[in-house]
Amino acid sequence: MAQQVKIEKKCSKHDEEITFYCLSHKTGFCPTCLEFDEHRGCNYVGTKKCAKLIDDYYDKQNKELEQKMGVIAEYESKLKTMREKMGEDSKNSAEFYAQIQQAFQGEIARYRDQFRGAFERIDKDASDMQGTIAKVKEELQAATAQVSKEKTEVEGWKKGKDLESLVTRYDQLQNDHAPAGPEIAVLGDPVQRLLEPNQEYEKMRLPKTVFKKIESTLKAVHGEGIEDRSFQSETPFVYSMSPFESEILFYDIKTRAGHRLHMRDSQGKPYVAPYNFATVELHSRVFITGGTVSLQSPLNSFVEFSRLSNTVRTLPPMGVARAEHAMAGHASSLYVAGGRSQDGELKSAEKFVVSGNCQKGVWVSLRDMNAARRLLALCAFAAGPNWTLYAFGGMREGKPENSIERVSLANEGECWELIPMAGGDFVLPYSLGLVQINDGILMLGGSASEKVRSKDAILFQPAGRKFARVAGMLREEQFGGRHPVLAGGCVYAMGCFDIHAYNVEKQEWRAIAAADWLVY
Repeated sequence: MAQQVKIEKKCSKHDEEITFYCLSHKTGFCPTCLEFDEHRGCNYVGTKKCAKLIDDYYDKQNKELEQKMGVIAEYESKLKTMREKMGEDSKNSAEFYAQIQQAFQGEIARYRDQFRGAFERIDKDASDMQGTIAKVKEELQAATAQVSKEKTEVEGWKKGKDLESLVTRYDQLQNDHAPAGPEIAVLGDPVQRLLEPNQEYEKMRLPKTVFKKIESTLKAVHGEGIEDRSFQSETPFVYSMSPFESEILFYDIKTRAGHRLHMRDSQGKPYVAPYNFATVELHSRVFITGGTVSLQSPLNSFVEFSRLSNTVRTLPPMGVARAEHAMAGHASSLYVAGGRSQDGELKSAEKFVVSGNCQKGVWVSLRDMNAARRLLALCAFAAGPNWTLYAFGGMREGKPENSIERVSLANEGECWELIPMAGGDFVLPYSLGLVQINDGILMLGGSASEKVRSKDAILFQPAGRKFARVAGMLREEQFGGRHPVLAGGCVYAMGCFDIHAYNVEKQEWRAIAAADWLVY
């Protein structure tokens, strides 16, 4: 606040008492001012006459000064208030800025944590995609090689039509002159004489026999130990298909002949089998379901292959697209269960009734299994007149699903019964081969992991839920796309390199045919 100022009644120049008042200049002055002629020529009066004028003058000056000082004091007060308010605002602004900065840093940290996982997943997906691309490239190269091979064979077939009669005669002579011992058969003299003028025969003959005989007779492995033959194959043969190939390999158990057939669609184009499909033979008809061609998106496809015409017919699709699933046949019905879809592993099951050409048939949903599983095995089992569908093992969430499930085929509306493995039991492999023997189910081979295959043969008895090991196979095998067959007292299993027969009565395995190609 401004200090109060008062004008004194003294001359500001000479510090003497003012005794005169200049009427011209309206101001007071002292005698010294008069001596120096500062007010010469002015009208002035002495002290006695101007005392009141001087007092009035100085009072007026003091009032004006006080008014100005009041205004100054008011401005000083306002300025102080503004400074205080500015200080408070500055403090509030600093606090607000600190809050904003803290919130911003928190959001940055949250988004960093949120997207760190996303970026890590993107990096992992990119790495997995690189592996998938490399695998697809390898498969494309294999498919290209297969197409080239088929093209060469087709050219050979066109060139060798006039040798069809020679093919029939050759097969007859090969069977007639097979050696009696266990050695691999060689061409006898009559056959050699027949082939001498036809040097290109081996490149052009169709169909090509792809098995070399090891035994001249199967009597040694045709035991009589099977009591109930109601579940044996009507037209016994085993067959095998490979993914991304158009060939299907058959071995006729009755005639002991093997052939490589080329699958064609209705337009005559090669039919290429998908990956991770399921297949089963029912009344000598071969059915194929599902699988995948992109390694990611499963199919709901359903086709039938005819051995008479080498053609594939498209049938009504499944209700659920699936791969790595299992398939079984009983009476006039086909069953599929489990596998994986694009969204994950499946526990669903479906049924299709085979009638005529199947074009008007539909897939009917069954009750879901208790556990979702892929790479499982499916088997129809007969206990007297009652039939039951069994699902064995498989994989779930990257680990073996160590359980068995079953459902009655007499009442398909029933729920699946879960049979967990006891603590002392072994872990069920996946990709098993299953076949019924008397009152048990024979489990063959499979895998405990991606790198470990099994040659175990284990008999499961549903009545007592017991397991018993029998003689192991001659080599480790997976049976994802191949079904063992029971015929003539023996179990026939087509492996990757050869065909084995298990004599149920003698409980021993023998190799009965060796293939000259590699399936996988």
